[in-house]
Amino acid sequence: MGGQFLVGVAAEHRAAAGVAAGEVLEVDLELDNAPREVEEAWAAATRERRIAKAVEGCARKDSLTTLYGSGL
Repeated sequence: MGGQFLVGVAAEHRAAAGVAAGEVLEVDLELDNAPREVEEAWAAATRERRIAKAVEGCARKDSLTTLYGSGL
């Protein structure tokens, strides 16, 4: 964007900081390398979603192979 780097800020954070949408600000960003803990339920759901997508992809390819032969 014309050599600019833009960072979106949620309305609730703008309100807390007392700034308006569209206001130009200069900020300092700090890298946060702290380890994150993920709830096991969320991690399990994510794993299940990845597995479901992989199975769906395999099933789709098998269906196409059946229809069009093994030249895929």
